[in-house]
Amino acid sequence: MFDEIINEARAKVSSLLQQQYGMGNEEADKTAETIGKSFIDIVQQKVQNKELDSIKEIFSGNVTAPDNAEVQKIVPQLAGNLIADSMDTDKANAISATVTPELFNMFNDKVAIAKQNGINIPALIEQFNKGGLGNIGSLMSMAGSFLKGGKSGMMADLLSKFSRK
Repeated sequence: MFDEIINEARAKVSSLLQQQYGMGNEEADKTAETIGKSFIDIVQQKVQNKELDSIKEIFSGNVTAPDNAEVQKIVPQLAGNLIADSMDTDKANAISATVTPELFNMFNDKVAIAKQNGINIPALIEQFNKGGLGNIGSLMSMAGSFLKGGKSGMMADLLSKFSRK
């Protein structure tokens, strides 16, 4: 799920890096690739550690502001990965602060569309929190099916769980 959304985001992030930071095409694409992989790793780590506040914000369906507390928790982690990939510290911090809320909002845009179609992903996450939907991995896979617009068995499973609410 994250891979598909991050793939969609790469072009947007690459363009943003070219426009705001004067990067060439190749450097912007490489940086966007690092950002995408890093963001996926950070989110998966938060899921594994049951740090669901970030997950709730990413899947809130609402616009996430750059000064949001959950964004601010991820910014230094993402910057650290850029620094580890040989980027200057100041530049990595600036890019991370710019791109992280954009990534949150790319997910939130998809969640908002799902909400308009009658699927309340934030409510499903809350129901999971209360023990009603199995493990977080299966919930994220089911949510991913909606975010991608797929028609898989996971989507049917999510619909059935949602309709039992």
